[in-house]
Formats: sequence, C-alpha cells, structure tokens
Amino acid sequence: MKPLHQQEPVREICAAALAQLGVTCPSLKFAVMVSDDGFEVASAGSHAQQGGRLASMTSSMQALGDAVAREMKLGACDHILLESINGHILQRRIPGHELVLCAVFDHHELVGRAVFATNECAAAVSSKMMSIAA
Repeated sequence: MKPLHQQEPVREICAAALAQLGVTCPSLKFAVMVSDDGFEVASAGSHAQQGGRLASMTSSMQALGDAVAREMKLGACDHILLESINGHILQRRIPGHELVLCAVFDHHELVGRAVFATNECAAAVSSKMMSIAA
C-alpha cells in the first residue's frame, strides 16, 4: 500500500478539510496536513511554499508532545498549542490515523475558536478516512 501522502483520496479529503477550515476561520494564514513520518499530505493558505518545512517541524513537535505526554503519564497527546505575539499555531492529531493537522492563525483568532475549529476539522477528516478504508 502507498504511503498516506501518495494516496490521492487521502490528499483530496485533507485538501477539502483544510479549505473548509479556512472558510470557518478567516484568520487562518496557513494549514498543512502531515503524515506522522513528516510528509505533507495537503496544504492551504498563503505560505504554501513552506509546507515541506512546516511538515517536518510538525512531525517533530508531535513526536516530542507524544513523548512528554507519555513520560508524564498524561495519555495520548491530542493537540499542541503554540502562542506568539502575532498569532498562534495549533496542531492536532487526526483520531485513528497517522496524520497531524497544523494550523497557523493570526492574532485576531480567538484561541478557543481555533481549538474548536481544528477539532471539527480533525473529526471530519477522521470520519471521511474511515469511509474510504471500509
């Protein structure tokens, strides 16, 4: 079987979900869906040329978050939030799949709304992925 980043149905599902995330949150600057091994599956937004770099950093951050959560006996790492002066980055594991969503928002987005919107996006991707796996 091909890796996730080379499967066209997976790429289409992820691209559609990222586009919808941009509609839901107009302050979304960039989003990328990444395989656990660091390959870009799909991206959307104004920094598309940086997708490969962000994909590898996302994969590394997720691995670190997973390790810290495991070491602290907190269970699985669901999402990671990075806040800065000019915005925030929220990355979230796609339930049941070896995928991670990384979304970059400007400072106008409320963190709670970003958390909710990325959760909805991840759930939609997970559900659609289950339907193609069946």
